Amino acid sequence: MLEELHVPNDQIEVLGDGKIQVREATYIARDGAIDPEFPPRYRRYVLEPGSDVHDKDARIASVAQAVWTPEVVAAHRARSDERGVGAKE
Repeated sequence: MLEELHVPNDQIEVLGDGKIQVREATYIARDGAIDPEFPPRYRRYVLEPGSDVHDKDARIASVAQAVWTPEVVAAHRARSDERGVGAKE
């Protein structure tokens, strides 16, 4: 029997600017084992430094806590301000 196997944090990657990219994977399993005949489907999302991660997996929160120092968050906000990202009109 075929079933979907969802892996919510298949890969957690820290990008050079302090953003955290998370990849989720969905595999097709046959009788409990991943079936190599079906390629995995991936979904990615990015968390910006200083984002609220209280509702994320503990591994993601731990990475954010380690990487998002006050200096990293301040640098990210300064870059965003320079580009006008999040500016109110």
